[in-house]
Amino acid sequence: MLQLSTVRDTVTAGPSSVVAVRDVVESQRIELFSRLFVDIDALGFFGFRPSAHVGVDLFAGDVSSVVPVLGLGLRRESF
Repeated sequence: MLQLSTVRDTVTAGPSSVVAVRDVVESQRIELFSRLFVDIDALGFFGFRPSAHVGVDLFAGDVSSVVPVLGLGLRRESF
């Protein structure tokens, strides 16, 4: 959980006075990142193996959003 504070200072100068106003807006946000990785060893060749990953990123707070994640690739063992 993140606690966010936004501060806005406004200074207005008139002919006879100067007025300073401070606005503070506080909000909370939750961020969640989740992934699942899969290697397919049976389809490996020359030390490379296909892999896939899926996941979801969730942002919840004043404005909420869900972002799906999908990827494919080749991995190689380095040892």
